[in-house]
This record gives sequence, C-alpha cells and structure tokens, in this order.
Amino acid sequence: MSAFLLSGLTGLLFAFPLNLALRSGVFLAVAFIAAPTLRRSSGARSHQFWLLCLLAVLALPVFVYLFPTLDLPLLSAHARTVPLETGLGSMSPAGETQSLSVSSAPYSERAEMPDSAPGTVAWSLWMAGAWAIGSCFCILRLMLGMAATYAKTRRAQAMNDAEWVALLEEARERIGVRRQVRLLVGASEEIPMTWGVLKSTILLPPSAMSWPLPQKRAVLEHELAHVKRADVTAQLVAQLACALYWFNPLTWRATARLSISAERACDDLVLAAGARPSEYADHLLAMLRTMRFAPASPLISAAMAHHSSLEQRVRSLLDPRQDRQAPSRRVRALLLGAIATLGILSGTLQPIARAEEATQQLIVAPNVAALNPETKAQWQAEGIT
Repeated sequence: MSAFLLSGLTGLLFAFPLNLALRSGVFLAVAFIAAPTLRRSSGARSHQFWLLCLLAVLALPVFVYLFPTLDLPLLSAHARTVPLETGLGSMSPAGETQSLSVSSAPYSERAEMPDSAPGTVAWSLWMAGAWAIGSCFCILRLMLGMAATYAKTRRAQAMNDAEWVALLEEARERIGVRRQVRLLVGASEEIPMTWGVLKSTILLPPSAMSWPLPQKRAVLEHELAHVKRADVTAQLVAQLACALYWFNPLTWRATARLSISAERACDDLVLAAGARPSEYADHLLAMLRTMRFAPASPLISAAMAHHSSLEQRVRSLLDPRQDRQAPSRRVRALLLGAIATLGILSGTLQPIARAEEATQQLIVAPNVAALNPETKAQWQAEGIT
C-alpha cells in the first residue's frame, strides 16, 4: 500500500507542473499564431481576446482534473512481428509454430511491481518544489504591489479643487461611469493611475493643478475608461495567470499584450468622447517627459502612459483607418466560444500512441505431444490438430 501511495504521489507531483506547462504552452502558442488577425482590430477587441486566453489557461487545471480525458490516437512506427516469450508459451510469425506451456507457478511466486525509483521521487519533488516557489514569489510580488499602492493612498490627499470635481462629474457622464470614483493627489510626480476593484481611485500628480483644461479632461476620461472597462480586475486575472504559469514566457507576453490593448481601448473611448487625436497624443508625450513611472503600479493598477507602449499607441491614435469600435455581442460570443473550445480541448485531449497494423500474422500453437491420450484423440477427431 505504501508503495502504491508513493507511486501515485510521485506521479501527481511530477505530472501537475509538467502537464500544465505543456498544455498551456500549446494553447498560448495557438493564441499567438492567431493574434496577427487582430492587428487592425480595436483595442477593446484585442483586450477581450487576450483576457479570454488568460482566463482559459487559468481554467486549465479544472479542465485537466475534473473533465473526462479524450484520447487522441497518434500513429507510431510500424509494428514488428517478433517471437514473444511469455509465461504461457511463445508466439511466432505465420508459418512457424512453437510449443505452448502453461506456467503453474503460484501467485505468491510471481514478481511484484517494483517501487518507484528514489531518483524519480527526488526529481518529482524538485520539480514540484520549484514550481511552488516560483508561484509563491509571484504572489509575494503581487502583494508587495498592493502594499505599495496602499501606501500611496495613505500619503495622498483628496482633490477638493472645485474645477477638478466638476470636470470629474462631466467626464463620468461622457464616458458612462455610474459608480463613485475617488480623486486623490499624490505626493510625487508619477503617471496618473487608477486602482481598486470594488472602490475605484484615481491618483493625480501634484503638477496636475497647473495642467491646461484639455489635458485635465483627457486624463480624467482615460482613467474613467479604465474604471468602466474593469481593467484593474483584468490585470489581477493576468497576474494570477503569471503566478500559476511563471515558467511559461508566453504567459508574460500575453499579459503585456493585455496591458497594451487596455490602454488602446481607453484611448479609443477618449477619442469617442470628443478629444482630438493629435492633441491627445501630445498630452501623452508631455506626461512621459515630465513624470516618472512607478514600477509597482502595473501589478494591480492601470497607468495612463508607459514608455514600452507609447509608440504603438501614438501610431494607433494618428491612424485614421484604425478600428475603434467595441466588439459587438455576436463577435464577443464567437470569440468566447472559440477560445473556450480551444481551452477545453487543450485540457482534455490526451495523445496516445497507436501502432499500425502488423504485416505478419501471429499464430499460437499448443504442444500436442504434452497432452494426455484421451484429449489428444478427441482433438484429432474434432480436427483441432
């Protein structure tokens, strides 16, 4: 019993990270192959695509261990017909006969299944331990980001300027945000950002008081677009996926694509509210030149600008052919169905080897000489031998 439990535990420890690594790698590889088809799509459609992909890889453990496995037969090399010596006799190609002898050894004398090799157990424990340590490190990194954001909130002050309060209410109406949003002024010159899943907060730098009116409107509309689209929640989902699949570089790349597409989608909402593309691009460039970007903010917040995505965003803003429409319900349903189907197949399909049919026939021939006379005579009368 102990050997059985040890073997099962070893298999689970070894199979869990390895199985998920292979399945998530295949799924995300297919996603990146299909991603170029979204090159001319809006930021909202691209964001939905990457968010659904990350949700699907998060659900892979459910698909793997709760759904029934579907075997996917794969052809292996040609099967060869060779004599097979067994405890019951021998088998040989057609045209050759060998004797069949039945083993009468008792069950207690038969060989037992060997225990798992110590090297296999150690390797499995090392692999499971490395996966767990990496996941805990990512969770710790996420918690530190939350703590840093909480510290920013404690040091910030509420925005009581009448002009900013009026602009916030106008921007909420234009963007379509119904929930209340807290507006704060931070203690350092950092890029405006938004955080909060249940209670949204917008943090502005101290220099925001001297911004021109169009820049104030553009910043508020962009941050409120993050609130309307629940981008902070989507970012949290992406960080959880990175914690589970930290060993898969495609997961980190998909998270980066999600963040960039979220910024593009918010830019599209700002333009739809009436901002001029060239003027709005100037606001982005001005903030990046005069403010710094907080390294911890991308973990659980959405910042307005970042150097890594600036070129792509400006190109999208100034491209009159760029699609800026949100995906329709039909497109969302089709995208959800396609990604869900691919995710379920990635989690349930299990490749198995299947040998091609042998080109030779196998025959089992009994040892007639070892039979007693009565049985031998009966078999001869019935034409068996």
